[in-house]
Parts: sequence; structure tokens; C-alpha cells
Amino acid sequence: MNINKIVVYILFFSSLFLVACSSKHVQKKEFIRPVEFITVSTSHDQISEIYTGNIQAENGIILSFSTGGIISQINVNVGDRVVKNDLLVALDQKQTMLSVEKANSQKANLKSSLQLANSNFKRIQQLYVKDNISLNDFEIARNKLSNAKSQYDSACKEVDLLLDKKKFETIVAPISGIIAEVNVEKNETVSAGNTIIRMNGGNGFEVVVNVPDRLINKVKRGDYVDVNIPSLDNNDFKGIITEVAPNINKSTSLYELKVKLKNPSVNIREGMVAKVLFHNPRFHQSSIKIPITSVIELNKRHYVFKLEPINDSIAVAHLSAITIGEYFNQGIQVKEGLKEDELIATAGLRTLMDEQKVLLK
Repeated sequence: MNINKIVVYILFFSSLFLVACSSKHVQKKEFIRPVEFITVSTSHDQISEIYTGNIQAENGIILSFSTGGIISQINVNVGDRVVKNDLLVALDQKQTMLSVEKANSQKANLKSSLQLANSNFKRIQQLYVKDNISLNDFEIARNKLSNAKSQYDSACKEVDLLLDKKKFETIVAPISGIIAEVNVEKNETVSAGNTIIRMNGGNGFEVVVNVPDRLINKVKRGDYVDVNIPSLDNNDFKGIITEVAPNINKSTSLYELKVKLKNPSVNIREGMVAKVLFHNPRFHQSSIKIPITSVIELNKRHYVFKLEPINDSIAVAHLSAITIGEYFNQGIQVKEGLKEDELIATAGLRTLMDEQKVLLK
């Protein structure tokens, strides 16, 4: 083999060796996952609370009979405007009227008997004074007068009771207003206490809203609130708290508030959904609040991923424990574990790992 071939082979294998060595030093490019983040800050803004309730008439009145019977007359329909003392509904009063007539007849008879007994007593009394009759005859006449008077008084009371019963068999409007419900039909049999008519007095409306115990001691009667009714075009109203329930509702574990609308619209209807915004100086609170999406729960403890910047675009994620406080519309309160100006991840936490490098975006 001549010298030229040897040189060619040496150069060829040398080049292969260099290529192989260079390939060993080629490194795979590291993928750094981008994350969204925020800078932690202390909130000094007024805290607002929003709760949803329903519209009802401010002066809602439920009307019922205090005695049972058969409905014989209905003079109103839903939506009718009525004036105080208008007759709304009546029970069948035939039997009551017969009883009244019978009682009046009995009363008239007993009145005649009383007049006769009184006349006879006066005559006997004059004779007794003149010693023309005995004491026994005088006492008999006096007892007859007393019995006649007692029977007549009882008859008068019976008539009065029956007339009262007649009144109880009718429902009249206690105030002027609008009929909201009519829950009976003609010839229907009803019992005492059944809701017959529900009416609204005036044009006032209020919102009934339930709030948790952490809010109940921060509000009081007379506080002003904002009310939003989503179903209306001009849907923002002012309201004032008129009632604060002293006891919790055991079925809901909430407290009931009533908010009177100060400037009700003619388009407001009972049953509409309303959002009540509570904003009060007693709600001011300086604290750190972060998005709920930035918090993860592990083994009944709460954590965030703090981001330690390496440079302007790269950071290292550190899984860090925190102590949370109350939940608000603006996020969740952090009592311990975070400081102002720290960076935390706000999305994609489930796939992040402790000490993982991330790209800040």
C-alpha cells in the first residue's frame, strides 16, 4: 500500500472520529413551561359583598277566614286595585242568616215578656207598699222580672254573636292595594286559617336576602345598599336595610335581611331576582387577597407556588404553605405565608412541580 492511500485512510477515519465526538457534545434543548403569575400586594380597598335575593311586596297581607264554609262570592281577580273596606270574598251565609232571624224573633218575644214582667212587677210593688199583698207575692213578681231580664240579655248576646259570625264569613280589604293572589274558587269548601287572598298594600317593594353569620354583625338597620335587578333595563336601585333577623334559619344556616327599595320602578314584579351589594365602612380591611385559582389544597392544607426569578423571564417555582382567611368576591384572603411583592403562579398549578423552572408570561 502506497503512502498516499495511507494518508487518505488516516484522514477519513479521523473525520469520522471527530464527527462522533462532536455528536456526543450536542445537548437536547430544555423545555421551560410558561406560567401566568401576579405580584402579591396588600388590598386597602373597601370590601363589597354581593348576595342574591327575591323581590316581594313591602306591605304583603295574607287574608283568611276565621271560620270554615263554602265560598259563595268572589269579587276580585289578580291584579285588581281595591279600596279599604271593599268586599273581596264571602262564604255562604244562608244558615247564618236563618239563625240571625230566629235569634231576632226570640229576642223580640223575650223583650215583650220582659215588658210584661216589668209592668206586672210595678203593679205588685205598689200593692205591696200598701200592704195589700204578701211579701211572698212581691218576691215572686221580682224574680219573674229578673228572669225575664236575664233571658232577654242572653237573646241580645246571641244576636250579637251571630252578627259577628256573619262578619267573619266575609273578607274585606283592610287597606287599599293590589290583589296579588286569589287562592279559591266559587263553591269551594275552605277551612279556618286557609290563605284566601294575598294583597299588596301600596307600591313599595323589598328584597328578601339571606346572608352568612360572618356578615350579620357588620350590617344594621338603616344601612344603605345598592340593588341590581338583572331582568330590568334600568336595573340599578338604592335600598335601605329595614329588618335584620335576630336568629339563624336552621334549615339554611343563614340570616334573613329585608331591604326596602328607595326608588322602585313601575316594572318591578314580585318574585324577580335581585342582587344586593353591601358596601359599608365596617367592611374596610387591609389584607392580602389572591385569586382562588392560585391556591391548591393538599392533605387539608393550602399551598401556592411562589416564583423565585432567575432573570427577567425565568423563575423557579417553590411549593409554599399558606394560611387562608375569608372568601370574597375579589378572591381569598391570605393570613400567613405571603408577603408583598412576591410572585405567585395563578394558572396551571396542577401540572407544576416543586423546584421546576418556569417561563414568566
